[in-house]
Amino acid sequence: MNFLFFKGFYEGIKEFSAILVGIINFILLLLVYIFGVGMSFVIAKVTRKKLMNLEKFDKKVKSYWIDKKIKKPNIKDAYRQF
Repeated sequence: MNFLFFKGFYEGIKEFSAILVGIINFILLLLVYIFGVGMSFVIAKVTRKKLMNLEKFDKKVKSYWIDKKIKKPNIKDAYRQF
């Protein structure tokens, strides 16, 4: 009979701790977001820095990808890669 009490008590504590962990994680992540993203936003506004300047893009250009020129590998490049 005592084992049923302890089993129920254990299950209740487990559910309570899961709820508590969820609340604490939400609060901590909210604070990190507010101070991390919020402070960078405030600093960008104070310094008048535009992090995403979308006015520079030319609408006539189809793509801004740059084609990489691939050269044939040789053994000297493999030895001197670092």
